[in-house]
Amino acid sequence: MGAPFKAGQTVYDRSGRVYQFQGMMDNSAIVCQIFEGQGWEGELDPYPSELASAMDLGSLSVEPPTAAIVAEVLKAENELKRIKDAIADATAEARNAEKQNAERLAKLKRFKALSRIEDFLEGNITHFVTRSQYGGRIKVEAFEETMHCKNDYGRFDGDIKLLSLFGRRGAYPQHGNVDGDLLWKVNQYYDGSGGGWHIVQPCLSEEEAKSIAAGWLDERWAEHRLLEDRLAKSHWLREYIDSANALGLTVPDDIIADFEAHKETAREAAIQKAKADLENLLSKQVQP
Repeated sequence: MGAPFKAGQTVYDRSGRVYQFQGMMDNSAIVCQIFEGQGWEGELDPYPSELASAMDLGSLSVEPPTAAIVAEVLKAENELKRIKDAIADATAEARNAEKQNAERLAKLKRFKALSRIEDFLEGNITHFVTRSQYGGRIKVEAFEETMHCKNDYGRFDGDIKLLSLFGRRGAYPQHGNVDGDLLWKVNQYYDGSGGGWHIVQPCLSEEEAKSIAAGWLDERWAEHRLLEDRLAKSHWLREYIDSANALGLTVPDDIIADFEAHKETAREAAIQKAKADLENLLSKQVQP
């Protein structure tokens, strides 16, 4: 049987690879694969490989397998479209999640107390600003002093006190909550039993704690100035003034003046009462 191709003719296999037909050997076609190489002027020129190989004659044709190639191209294009669509969906989902996270963070930022949850879990809290449940003493304490339980001998016993975030939304100036924020409270016991809750604010440093304590005291001064009868209720200022002095903070002159006036009034009242008691006692002694 004669060869269906001429020597030097370009032929294609079923995968679309290009060859130069050389001739026949027995029932096999001898071909050299054609490659492209850069010419002298930079253009791409086809050239046959020097290495010949034998191929089944029925696997070669003078026309490239266009239909098969088109089918593969369409398949590749469809797969590329699927990948692009998946990327677009993932991008949209990521942007939506990012938007939701931003909205969630914006809501959480409205409550200053929530900003310390992650810091607490990571062990970054070093100090607390504390205010006792009864009275107005404001203190700055190290983490251990606020959070570690003590035994009857005043030594740390290894238990950690219960720290809770209270959902109080109203504005309670008397509890250090002028802005209606959530409140941190710590119990004197690790299981929260009994009373003894203290308002606290976790802090990342002693400097931050002192700054917050100063803010709490400023709120107390402002609250006092709004009272109609400042003198009658100035006795509450003692613990606030003692707190400021202990923290090295300056007490406003008008606050000191009100408290001194209160002390003078109380002193005068005590003197007058003592005189009245003495006169009453003397009058009883002289009676027949």
